[in-house]
Amino acid sequence: MKKTTAWTRELGKILGMGLIVLLPVVFLCLYIRYFPMNYGDDELSYYRWNKDITNSPDTPYYSTLILGDSSANAAYLPELLSEGTINLSLGGTTPIENYYVLENWLAAHEAPKHIFLSFMDYHLLYDNMFYERTVYSHLLTPAQEKAIVKDAFTIGEDYIAVEDAWLQLFEYDHCFPNRYMPSLLNAGFTERRDVNNENYASIALHRGAYIGMTTDRYSVTKPTVYEEFKVNEIFDVYYRRLLDLTKKHGIQVTIVSLPKPENAVYTDIYRERRDGYYKGLAHDYDNVQYHTGPDHFSGAYFHDWEHFNLYGAAHWSQLMKRSYPAAFPDEPVSEQTKQGIVDYMVRMETPEGIISLADGKTAAAVVITNDTGSIISGFDDTGLSVKGRSVYVKKDSDISVTVQEANSQPNGFCIWTEPDGSCAIVSGETVYGIEINETADLSLVVVDTETHQPLVRNYIHTDEGYLGQ
Repeated sequence: MKKTTAWTRELGKILGMGLIVLLPVVFLCLYIRYFPMNYGDDELSYYRWNKDITNSPDTPYYSTLILGDSSANAAYLPELLSEGTINLSLGGTTPIENYYVLENWLAAHEAPKHIFLSFMDYHLLYDNMFYERTVYSHLLTPAQEKAIVKDAFTIGEDYIAVEDAWLQLFEYDHCFPNRYMPSLLNAGFTERRDVNNENYASIALHRGAYIGMTTDRYSVTKPTVYEEFKVNEIFDVYYRRLLDLTKKHGIQVTIVSLPKPENAVYTDIYRERRDGYYKGLAHDYDNVQYHTGPDHFSGAYFHDWEHFNLYGAAHWSQLMKRSYPAAFPDEPVSEQTKQGIVDYMVRMETPEGIISLADGKTAAAVVITNDTGSIISGFDDTGLSVKGRSVYVKKDSDISVTVQEANSQPNGFCIWTEPDGSCAIVSGETVYGIEINETADLSLVVVDTETHQPLVRNYIHTDEGYLGQ
């Protein structure tokens, strides 16, 4: 009897020690599962927002979806397209992830009328972010991840169909610390929380757009030659599954091969195979069309060899809105859209870029300058003078703009000047002073329709254009 008691006691000690050893691991797994924003890498917040909005039925109806990879995310700004547009594209994704994003969206939402679909060539050949982003972030369900891995082994995709594929899935899906330890070591337990929450809020404000927010400009150097266009079989299979899904739900699809910087050189073979592949898809599906737009834009519209910067995204979005009015109709502008456009303006640096966003519906623009060049094309001369400079107001505005007189309209404001050169925006009973630098060659004032508080930028003219003071 004593031997049995001693053996039981020893077993209890071993189990207790094992529990003590396992408790921190269990705690860490639970922490990884439920507090990802505290430690997640740079892309996690965007993937989390995409998953949340995709699987939540408590959202407005969106008539147009943007799908694709980072090139699509950087190109389409929903605020400049329509109230009914949302950008569900994600950096690093391929037709595989986008098929399941659409499947999940349709399970929780009414089908859209239009989808615009864009992938860079690389993401029709390789899925180099499947484990590190898609599985890491739990974007898809475990069942969907397993189906992808199974297809990768059956059809063929070298990066997904790796030797330890099933082990990686198990470890990521159960939040094993060894898979998340690099993030935890780099971020600690809470260091990334504020940044991730800010990123999440920004992508929510902009309805999915997040990559093309920089104003950096691509330095065009030597030519980049595109010699061949190839599609891995697995991506063709999933591309067609995605299109099958759109056809089933009666969705019109526009496939877009996005423009590249001017140093991109396409060989005849490349162009023939690229256009042939996309036109072949359009031929096979009566709900699909292939957009044949410009192949090149100025390098000033890009921040690298493939992605638009904010200037390029604004230009492209406005171009697509004009080209596809049925997909991007004019609609009443929401408060969220107004805030999003103001955020774009604050990020922009050039007067041309800011003026392009002052559409006369969400914001109106005033230019104070003696320059009679292209910067004031599309502006009306008010006859006013501020510090020896003429005052111009952008034409064709739905916003009521008056000069030197009261303006009580809710969607309007007054430009008021004094003999001493002081200038102000007057909205109702509120006066916003405007500081015009003595040395400025051009001062730009943009007033949004909601707050009427002006955004003021002063510039000097250089050989390379206007430089902010």
